[in-house]
Amino acid sequence: MDSKRIFVYGSLMKGFYNYEKFLKGKTINEISGTSIEGKLFHLPKKGYPAVISGKDIISGQVLDVIDNGKIFEEINQMEGVISLNNPKNEYNIEIREVKFLDGSREYLPVYIYNSIEDEIVNNDLGIYISSGDWKLYMTEKK
Repeated sequence: MDSKRIFVYGSLMKGFYNYEKFLKGKTINEISGTSIEGKLFHLPKKGYPAVISGKDIISGQVLDVIDNGKIFEEINQMEGVISLNNPKNEYNIEIREVKFLDGSREYLPVYIYNSIEDEIVNNDLGIYISSGDWKLYMTEKK
């Protein structure tokens, strides 16, 4: 069966609710200690994170997902992806450079929030996470 590799940094990471809902039992590999560049916010009114363009190091996981032809349709719907680069998308799927602990790099799909920092901050939508680690932020928040 084919698999598709993606980078995740929020609720799709192992141990979080959307992993449990969409991915549990449907991955063949989860690689922690991976990262991308960006700027990370927690969206408290929504309960999940958003990455936008930036130069911070954002921690996450690379998942090898068993692609049954429907799972990514379901995840895209959950992520608010209407169509490729649609201005009404909540998230866009972008190919980003992912860094691994061993120093290797790979270009993988990532869900990037379809907004800019001014919109997030000025509309009181998000809390900036300077550590770049949403898992750590959620653990410390409890």
